[in-house]
Amino acid sequence: MMTFTHVILLPTLSIYHLLHTTHFSLVNSCSLTGICSIVYTQQQSIMLQLVQLVDVQFMSGNHNFELLKKLVLPDGSVLRARLPGRPTRDSLFNDPARDGTSLLKIWNMNKCSGVVGVFNCQGAGWCKIEKKTRIHDASPGTLTASVCASDVDLITQVAGADWYGDTIVYAYRSGEVIRLPKGASVPVTLKVLEYELFHFCPVKEIAPSILFASIGLLEMFNSGGAVEEVEIHKDCHKESQPFDGEVVSEVTTCLSSERRATASIRVRVRGSGRFGVYSSQRPLKCVVGEAETDFNYDSATGLVSFTIPVPSEEMYRWPIEIQV
Repeated sequence: MMTFTHVILLPTLSIYHLLHTTHFSLVNSCSLTGICSIVYTQQQSIMLQLVQLVDVQFMSGNHNFELLKKLVLPDGSVLRARLPGRPTRDSLFNDPARDGTSLLKIWNMNKCSGVVGVFNCQGAGWCKIEKKTRIHDASPGTLTASVCASDVDLITQVAGADWYGDTIVYAYRSGEVIRLPKGASVPVTLKVLEYELFHFCPVKEIAPSILFASIGLLEMFNSGGAVEEVEIHKDCHKESQPFDGEVVSEVTTCLSSERRATASIRVRVRGSGRFGVYSSQRPLKCVVGEAETDFNYDSATGLVSFTIPVPSEEMYRWPIEIQV
């Protein structure tokens, strides 16, 4: 029933304590992405819900503000995904609570990317006969599965007609940034009660030597929900000139006056904090608002990261320009 009402309603979740770190992280890791909530009580019972909004009305003194920062932006708004959370095609007929072999995989969409939440929720499930949650395995084991871009069923809708199938995968908990070729998958291994969020960001080919993908706010559960729009403006009169010097992870404002910009990527972003994009070549410049900003470039992964300040206006969209 929740699957259908989720389209027109925003269910709330207001019965869990924020200081119950493991349980609350599982509940809210995907609550704002519209994926699913997995809640284990002290008796290891499990309840699955599709939720999109957290009503934080807990006992005084039981707030974990570091955890709340991953859910709620400074202006009080949240980064919700666009759709009801749905099981991936390969997990439609599995029993992720009781079969002892399956991880729960739920996908959703943001405006410019897709997201897949993977959970190990084995150990207990609803008993239709006894009409209550029943524990059938007190010590569920570690499970392994894989995720791929096709798990996000509608990813082609945001990728564009010129997309050739490659994606950048950002794993929220591990912080890994992986370039995933078309048709390839990423393995995931989880102990019971563990989860991981995989953000699939379509790769754009700006030039033969320059690939780009927007990721989002790296420290938010729904990282890709921060990206509202991406525009690529190519300079047809300039050819790409790859940088041949040594590249390391360091703060950079300007790489070289000799290499000219091949394209300008303009991104509209909601929120603040550490923001990340993928670029196969070190950018020449990053501008947030009207101010040029320092950025870090990791040549091993292609991750470009910089800090977006807290805006003075509510629901403000930062204009960001990246020259490559």
